[in-house]
Amino acid sequence: MNECKAERSGASTVLVFLLTVVGAGLLAAALSQPLHAQVLYGSVSGTVSDPSGAVIPGSQVTIVNDTTGFTRTEITDSGGYYRFLDIPEGSYTLTASASGFQVFKQTGVSVAIGQVNLLDIKMTVGSTTQEVTVQASAAVLQTQKADVHTEISSYAVQNLPLSTYRNFQATELLAPGVFSTSGISNSYPNSIADTPERSFDINSNGLPSHDNITRVDGATNLFIWLPNHMLVVPPQESVEEVNVQTGDYDVDKGLTAGAAVDVVTKSGSNQLHGSLYGFHTDDSLNAGNWYNHGSNTGILNNDGVAIGGPIKKDKLFFFGNWDGSCSTRLKATPTLSRPMT
Repeated sequence: MNECKAERSGASTVLVFLLTVVGAGLLAAALSQPLHAQVLYGSVSGTVSDPSGAVIPGSQVTIVNDTTGFTRTEITDSGGYYRFLDIPEGSYTLTASASGFQVFKQTGVSVAIGQVNLLDIKMTVGSTTQEVTVQASAAVLQTQKADVHTEISSYAVQNLPLSTYRNFQATELLAPGVFSTSGISNSYPNSIADTPERSFDINSNGLPSHDNITRVDGATNLFIWLPNHMLVVPPQESVEEVNVQTGDYDVDKGLTAGAAVDVVTKSGSNQLHGSLYGFHTDDSLNAGNWYNHGSNTGILNNDGVAIGGPIKKDKLFFFGNWDGSCSTRLKATPTLSRPMT
């Protein structure tokens, strides 16, 4: 018997997808007030001082996203302090300028979900036509918050081996104290059916799985009939970052005592980028079990395409992902069992 099931995520046609993107862009442009939610964003703050350690009030500090051109500018207060709140995750370049000092530039400033990046700036006396450039350290010491969390980047999500169904939740098991039997077997809730059946059943620090909460792009993703499951599992190729918090929760981590998981999906950038992928899983290629002498006939194909880029440089972007899976199950051929020796 042959049986094939398929799922799709994303717009069914290019026209519908483009109309959705343009409509969302126009709505965002029409909003006059920014949305504030640290659950989706990070922040960068610090003081600006001269070589003697005296603070420099009134200096101009600018932060620019390296891929989208997103720009914010702040003026330091009387204590030389600046603060950028609600910054989307990503890599940034920070620039500071003040009269009588060389321009200070720091590249590779990392901003992660819920992270407070403390970055103090020391200016050098000189002309404003001169510039000092510093490369930021890859490791950022978190001194402003006491939460216990694990950050999982897009690179890890794309390159680490996941479950048969390429569920990004397998990367959550990298966090200390997090465990799931779903990643060990392909039985429910790891089924070929669409979500929530594909969702992992995850335990954190010994607590029941229904004590967890997952938010995707700030929206609570919970299947109310099975609260230990996500309602929709975003395709692996669409995930930008995963943050797993397992202790000392912030006030915005409501509805949880286990793992508070924040997922940010990809967005477009100033560069056109994309991927085309296909994965084939055939049970006949697996090593046989001594006690299972029937034929292995399960086949799973997972194919998809993702693409993102600019609509208007530094202003408006698009990203789309189509992901489909097809499973074929043939009737197993029974054989006689071997006698045990």
